[in-house]
Amino acid sequence: MRTLRFQVASVHREGTRLFAGGRNCSDDLTLGDVVRAPGGDVRVEAIVTYRKSLNVLDRGLTGELELSGEGVGSIEPGTELVGSVQTDLPKLEILGEGQLRSQEKPREMRDCPRCGLVSPARSVRCQCGFQFEVDDRAAVAREHGRWTRSARVHMFGGILLAAVGAGVTALGYLTTAEHGGGYVVWYGAIVVGTVLAIRSYWRIRAIKSLGRDSEAKKG
Repeated sequence: MRTLRFQVASVHREGTRLFAGGRNCSDDLTLGDVVRAPGGDVRVEAIVTYRKSLNVLDRGLTGELELSGEGVGSIEPGTELVGSVQTDLPKLEILGEGQLRSQEKPREMRDCPRCGLVSPARSVRCQCGFQFEVDDRAAVAREHGRWTRSARVHMFGGILLAAVGAGVTALGYLTTAEHGGGYVVWYGAIVVGTVLAIRSYWRIRAIKSLGRDSEAKKG
């Protein structure tokens, strides 16, 4: 079971659609998840983070959710969306370029070079922790590098885990073929390792894309 908690920081409304920017404070969110707002349930129709449209928003990341349902009218900055679901997470996919609608605000707003969300011009800190008056783009580049290195460690760790699972399974099969008996297929290690490697790979691509976008805006 996944526990869901999304802290809303900004909203943008277009008719019956609502775009809520904020932070995912609990387990990973995915398209189709249903969470509770003060006025009723809402459904996650789209996810945008790092200016990319994704099907999963990882724990701890800032991003924007497109929401529908009876509770959208009650959602304001500061609202907490909560819920729990039993569905499994799909493989992380980049669905295309994404536009942060909740940043279609008056001119007195500032972009975060780290995560792409916007904050009021007088803000000193973004929801992701970036300090506007202290951090600079060099610091952001260094942090993006740290995120990339961490994702690479997870990616290679996933590859290693899947390889160990496949290797032990193959060894068991060969031993059984020679001496008889049964053997165990290490499905868990193979599946978990493969999913971890794939998700880490897509995360590396998203971070690199965000870095290129920041450089383009700087230029």
